[in-house]
Amino acid sequence: MQSRTRKLAARVQRALLALSDEMLAETIAHWIHTIQEDFYEDIEILEAFCETLGYRIQSETTGQVYDSLGEFYEAEPESEEMLLVQPEVSVLRDLLRRKQPKQVYHQIVGLAGEALRSASFASRWGDPPDERSDGYAFMANLSVYLTLKQEAGSLPTERFEALYDEQLEALGTPPPDEEDDEDLFFDEQDLFLLELPSTFPAHKTGKTHKKSRKQKKRSKKS
Repeated sequence: MQSRTRKLAARVQRALLALSDEMLAETIAHWIHTIQEDFYEDIEILEAFCETLGYRIQSETTGQVYDSLGEFYEAEPESEEMLLVQPEVSVLRDLLRRKQPKQVYHQIVGLAGEALRSASFASRWGDPPDERSDGYAFMANLSVYLTLKQEAGSLPTERFEALYDEQLEALGTPPPDEEDDEDLFFDEQDLFLLELPSTFPAHKTGKTHKKSRKQKKRSKKS
């Protein structure tokens, strides 16, 4: 793993951990639930992200909570619906704190990349890490996004993104061939922050899933 990749992943990790417990839990939950909207019929796509962040599976039929999809399939092959159960914030924070840069890069930045892929303000941030992109620009901008969230206080993600839309769009970086110097990226300390009220409606979490055809076939085989 290159030095620059490690540094940028660590910057994202620090920015996440700087959030309050409430905002840390809400931010991760928002990213998870945003991806759920895109992959509603195939919850297995979420499995890697969820398990590395301490999420568990709850059966809608029995109320039983399982540590993984595999355990759920084995115990209740005929059950149709499930919920993702978020861990206690102390557990979530400890999991994030213990992650090495490579894990942050693939698991946390990867999660944020999927969640923000369709966000209009992120269209000029650069591509998230994948087989075609190292994700440098995206990680630099993501860390500033998280710093702005910290400064905004107890603000649900959707409300934050709406009120900070101009600042978030302004985080566009130069073309890749001009990104050799990390000083080209925005400095969090130099960003202008809006004065915003500190109380907003709570962010709703939780979504019921049904097994896809693929999942049903796998359950029957087990």
